[in-house]
Amino acid sequence: MTNFSQADDIDLLGLLLEEEGIELEIKEVVPRVGSTEAPTSFQQRRLWFLYELEPTSSAYNICSIFDLKGTLNTTALRVAFKQLQQRHESLRTTFMDVDGEPWQKIHANSATELRLEDWSNDRSEDKIPEIIAEIARHESDHQFNLQTGPLIRAQLFKIESKQHILSINLHHIIADAWSVGVILQEIAMLYQAEISKTPIGLPELSVYSLA
Repeated sequence: MTNFSQADDIDLLGLLLEEEGIELEIKEVVPRVGSTEAPTSFQQRRLWFLYELEPTSSAYNICSIFDLKGTLNTTALRVAFKQLQQRHESLRTTFMDVDGEPWQKIHANSATELRLEDWSNDRSEDKIPEIIAEIARHESDHQFNLQTGPLIRAQLFKIESKQHILSINLHHIIADAWSVGVILQEIAMLYQAEISKTPIGLPELSVYSLA
């Protein structure tokens, strides 16, 4: 399977537009320096106002559950999850009201830990579908507080020595469904790097503006 990077996507878009006689100008967005606050996007403002109307709603939860089979180093996975949050500001962001407008507040460190639960005594491997449904029901009802956070939850349930269920739940204001695939891929890479004690093979994050 071929993996395409963001740069590959932009190059392809440029070629397609060039065939239509349209010139694509790409500008790299310069990261903020020394700032812990940032304006929100249009979509984030929309979700903030919906949250203000119904703060106890769980309608915008994005919950993903993964069935992990094989030997698992839980300590390394917890380290990988922490590194993931340090890499992505959105995963350690909360929101605040500034003169009636929502603003992002980026925290230096995330308060979220990968929570571990041992279900090996009262759950069995042959009940995995029931377990996943139970976790999904619980997480779908979780109420995120956009002001206090955290806006990501991660839990690891041990079913037996080589069977675990990983649950990752995020509020839509900090991620979308596509982000879940990125999160899972990067956790896997960070986990392998921690296990093998090798340098993390993830590139620096870049953001581009298409002008």
